[in-house]
Amino acid sequence: MAMVKIREGEKELALKAAAGVVMSILLYSVVVQPVFQEILAARQEVQNSEKRLELHREIQGLKKDLEKRESPLATLTERSQLLGRISDVAGQTQIRFGTLTPRTEPDGGFLKLRVEMDGRGSFFSLLKFLLAIEKTQSVVKVKDMSMLWNSFSKQPEGRESLQIQLVFETLLKPKVKKNNG
Repeated sequence: MAMVKIREGEKELALKAAAGVVMSILLYSVVVQPVFQEILAARQEVQNSEKRLELHREIQGLKKDLEKRESPLATLTERSQLLGRISDVAGQTQIRFGTLTPRTEPDGGFLKLRVEMDGRGSFFSLLKFLLAIEKTQSVVKVKDMSMLWNSFSKQPEGRESLQIQLVFETLLKPKVKKNNG
C-alpha cells in the first residue's frame, strides 16, 4: 500500500473546508431553518386571522339580520297592546268576538303567543278583518280558521251570519335588549 502524504497546506485547506461545511450546517440548523419555520407559522397565523375576521364580519351581518327580523315582533310587555290592536281591528271590521283567549308558551329563545277567538260576522267582515290584521306592524299569522254558516240568524241587511273561530300565533321577544351604544 502506498502511503499518501498530505502536506501541511493541504491539511489546513481540508480542515478549513470541513470547518466551513460544519459551520454552514450548524448555521442553517440554528438560524435559517427556525426563521423559515417562523415565516410558515406567521403565514398560517395570518390566514387564521383572515378567517377569524371573515367569520366575525359574517357573525355581525347575521346579528344585524336577526335584529331586522326580530324588529316587528312585540315584546312580552307589549302583549296586551297587541291583543288590544286585534280587538280594535275586529271592532272596526264589524266582527263581534265573544271570547279572546291568549296563551303563551316558551318556544326556543322566544315566547309563542296563541290567541283563540270565537265570534260572529259576515264573510266580508271576516275578509276585511284578516286583511287588516295582515297590515298591522306585528307579525301575526292565522294558524287555524273555521267558519260555520248559521242559517237561523239573519243580520238586518239580509246577510247570513257566520260563526267564526280563529287561532292566531305570533312570537314574542321575552324582553327588550338594551343597546349600550
